[in-house]
Amino acid sequence: MLLTLDEIEKITFGANRIVKDDYFSFHRMSLTEQSVYAQNDDLFRKTYATSGIRLDFETDACSIAFSYKMTRASSRKSTFFDVYINGVFVESIGEINAGENIKGQYYRQLANGKKRIIVYFSNLYSLQLKEVCLGEATFIKPYNYDISILAYGDSITQGYDAIFPSCSYINQLALKLNAYVYNKAIGGDIFRPQLIEKNNIIPDIVTVAYGTNDWSHCTREEFAENLVNFLNKLVLNYSDSKIFVITPIWRKDFEKQTAYGDFSDLIQTIENECEKYNSITLVKGEELLPHTDLLFSDGYLHPNDLGMRIYADSLYKKMKGNI
Repeated sequence: MLLTLDEIEKITFGANRIVKDDYFSFHRMSLTEQSVYAQNDDLFRKTYATSGIRLDFETDACSIAFSYKMTRASSRKSTFFDVYINGVFVESIGEINAGENIKGQYYRQLANGKKRIIVYFSNLYSLQLKEVCLGEATFIKPYNYDISILAYGDSITQGYDAIFPSCSYINQLALKLNAYVYNKAIGGDIFRPQLIEKNNIIPDIVTVAYGTNDWSHCTREEFAENLVNFLNKLVLNYSDSKIFVITPIWRKDFEKQTAYGDFSDLIQTIENECEKYNSITLVKGEELLPHTDLLFSDGYLHPNDLGMRIYADSLYKKMKGNI
C-alpha cells in the first residue's frame, strides 16, 4: 500500500499542513505564524523544524518503508527520527553531525498481526518523506488520542538538546497524557504576543514556557509589555483550554546580571502577572529539575535526554491534578 496525501494527512499529528511535491513536507506553523518571524532569518528557519510532528497509526502491514530527507532548520547539526512499535522504542535514524542535508531510505520488517507504529519527527531539522509504503497492509487506522496540547516556548520546548526527538519533555508529557502536540516553540524566542492567533485548533491544554531568553535579551520595560500582552491574548483566545504557564527552569549562570537584571526577579514578575488570571495555572520551573549541570547537554541551559525525561515526569505530577 503506497500512501496517498489524504492517507498521510489522516495519520499525521501535530502538523498545521502537509504539502506534496517530490516529497511530503510537514509544517507545524501556519503561514501567519511563520510570517511573525519573517524579519529574522535565524528564527524563521526554525519554523520549518518538524518538532512535535508524528505519524501514529495501527496497521496489519508486514513492513514499512519510505525515502526521507532531513534539512537543517536550527543552529544544531544533530538530527534523528524515532520509530516505536507497540510502545517499544525500536530504533532512531539520523546523524550526530548531519550537516545541512541528509537523505536515506528506511525499511523495517514487521511482525504478523495488528500493531501500532509511531514515527517521531526531528525536532531540529525538517523531516520530509517520500513513497511511504506499508507492505501487504489491508488497513491503516489513525491512533485515537484522548486530548491535544498546544505548546508555546523557546529552545527547550522545541527539543534542544535531546538527541532523540521522542525524549523531548513535551513529547514525553504527551505520552503520559495520551495526547498529541502542536509544538509552536522556537529556539531563542521570547514572549511574543503576535504569535498567538485564533485558528481552527481548540486544544485541550496550552503550555507556555518562556522567560530565559527574555532575561538575556530584553529590558525590563520590553519584557513587561510583552508578558502582559501575551497573557491577555492567550487567555482571550484559549478560554476553553486548560492553560499552564511554566516559569524558567534552573540555569547554571542564573547569578549573572543582564540588561533585564536578576533572573529571580524576572521569574517573580511572571508569577505575579499569572496570579491575575483565574484561568492560568502556574508551574514553578525551578522545581522541575535538580539543579545540577549533569542533566544539561551544554552544562548550563538545555536539558539532555535524561533531563528532559525528569522534566516531563515532574511537570506531569504538577499538572495532573488540574486537568
